[in-house]
Amino acid sequence: MHLGNGIICPLSAVPMLGLAGFGIFYSFKKAKDEFSADKIFYVISLTCLVFAMQMINFSIPQTGSSGHFIG
Repeated sequence: MHLGNGIICPLSAVPMLGLAGFGIFYSFKKAKDEFSADKIFYVISLTCLVFAMQMINFSIPQTGSSGHFIG
């Protein structure tokens, strides 16, 4: 990540890790139920788009960190 030390405190990091874990679990469960071979092209295209948009970086003033257009 592009964050300096101490920008994210444990008070906000721990609940967000829990939410991220739930999101990953839900995503895998949903993908297992609904993913099929005809959706592969769309998944690859969306992945490429998100990766390309993450290459657009900008600095966040007064924090010493940077952000991405997506992600």
